[in-house]
Amino acid sequence: MIFMRKLIPDSHAEWIGDGFVWVIQTFGADTYFNRTSLVLPTKAFLDAPGGTSHETALAVFEQVNAYMGVSEWPCELVRQEESPELRVAEFHTVQLAEHDPGGTFQAS
Repeated sequence: MIFMRKLIPDSHAEWIGDGFVWVIQTFGADTYFNRTSLVLPTKAFLDAPGGTSHETALAVFEQVNAYMGVSEWPCELVRQEESPELRVAEFHTVQLAEHDPGGTFQAS
């Protein structure tokens, strides 16, 4: 019997799967399977400079928005303070984080 190490915890895999289900239910299977390309975090898709600076994050944010077709949406990337409050909304808390999240989504 061959045992393989899990790449990610089950909870992360479930969260990713839930995301795929949401996309298919929201936009339809045809959009997901036939009209959507998988964008990978590689130089083949992203030409942002390497590193962890806010400028790099902004460049990646803009490129991802372009791939998603939401460049014209009124949104911005705001740097998050280190060690943020883990309660991000009335009923939402960041759990099981090995380190602080790089950011969270917020809408007004």
